[in-house]
Amino acid sequence: MELLGKLGHVVTKHFTMFADLLGLFTKSLRTSRVLLSKNRFSLFWQLFIRQLYNTGIKAIYVNTIIAILVGILMMSLAYSLLGDTEHFINYYAKLFVIVIIREIGPLISGVILVARSASAVTAEIGYLRQHQQLEVLQSLRINPVFLLMLPVFYAFPLSLLLMFFYFDLVCMLSSWLFISLLQNQVVSLDSFIRSIIEQISFTEALISISKALLAGVFIGLACIYYGMSVEKKFASISQSISSSTTSQLIILFTINIVFSMVAYR
Repeated sequence: MELLGKLGHVVTKHFTMFADLLGLFTKSLRTSRVLLSKNRFSLFWQLFIRQLYNTGIKAIYVNTIIAILVGILMMSLAYSLLGDTEHFINYYAKLFVIVIIREIGPLISGVILVARSASAVTAEIGYLRQHQQLEVLQSLRINPVFLLMLPVFYAFPLSLLLMFFYFDLVCMLSSWLFISLLQNQVVSLDSFIRSIIEQISFTEALISISKALLAGVFIGLACIYYGMSVEKKFASISQSISSSTTSQLIILFTINIVFSMVAYR
């Protein structure tokens, strides 16, 4: 009974969090109307570019390293399973789309976003909350939603989408280099990439883009939610970061799995 009680508490907690995230989503859309003002849009654009740079561009190096390793691993496993068959590249292209583009790409890109950028945003907002800087902004008649939430709301999904495309591209290149240099297969880069692109249907592209955008939005909103929940206690920020990371991973995997089950069943 105690275990069931704890499980019920966890479910209730996450359901409440999800409802609050939907509320933040609605509030972000409503606040977006202020972007029609030229002056406010100019300020928002600067904050958006800064957030996009910190979230996506600075993650290129870790994205590149992981994508290279995954691409080499994929090609190595495929070569060991399929061998030097006549239609190896066509088989590999199908495998690449199913494993990397459908599933692994969105998940790994999302995990990088959560581990590297989302925790930093949660800590930043938590620090402002703990030191009552948000109240200072309100006293200066500056809307914290406009200043803090909107850049994250728009930068996170775009960053995750760009990271996903970049991850797939680097995986393709590393796979081609591995098969060309180490396995002595004569394959042109153009034909290799074309064989993979030909396997990508419009539905698969749409589903992958939707995964990245939706997961990016709710990962960003979770940063705001847990950052704003920070209290004045000493360990409150670290606790919020831990809870935020856990919830973001659950959100990421849930969105990816649900979309895959609905689209590819």
